[in-house]
Amino acid sequence: MKNQEHHNLLFQVRISICYHARRQFFFQVLSRWSNVPLLLLGAGTAVLALQDGSWWILGAGLGTALVSILKLIIPSEDKVARHAELLRDYTVLANRLYASSSRKTVKAVFEDNMDLDFLAPQGKYVVWALCYNTLIRTMDLAGKKDPIVVAWWQRLTAHFFDLGTNRFAKKDQGPAAASCSRTD
Repeated sequence: MKNQEHHNLLFQVRISICYHARRQFFFQVLSRWSNVPLLLLGAGTAVLALQDGSWWILGAGLGTALVSILKLIIPSEDKVARHAELLRDYTVLANRLYASSSRKTVKAVFEDNMDLDFLAPQGKYVVWALCYNTLIRTMDLAGKKDPIVVAWWQRLTAHFFDLGTNRFAKKDQGPAAASCSRTD
């Protein structure tokens, strides 16, 4: 890399690529697996209706309704498409930076990156922190410890809640950390 601006911008774009890839994968899995309880509860309702077990039918019917309502509240297919689009756009930016490190290219990519960050949905900081740690480890800048300590319970709830992010403490991550900020 020829200059620090180029290096820092490429780092930010690569974190965005990782972030949107994780979010896209999460929503794809959520979409697929939310159909399983609907299928099982729907089939159970039909079987119980044949056997005339009214309490069981009521429970299976309520379970089917609950999972259906959750699928309506969390439209995962839309989120898969949005994160796939952002992943593609950030990958194009990274490719432009790999192709050229001229001042003109860096400035243009920086502006496009800012536009994408503005248009992106509100991000999950814990997911971003996991991506940051992954990228730092991949670049062999952190050694064996993650620069941002993420608890096991934060990892489990990362795609749903940003719990305990006020306790995130960045250690010295080297030159790339100077310009890194959260991207959505």
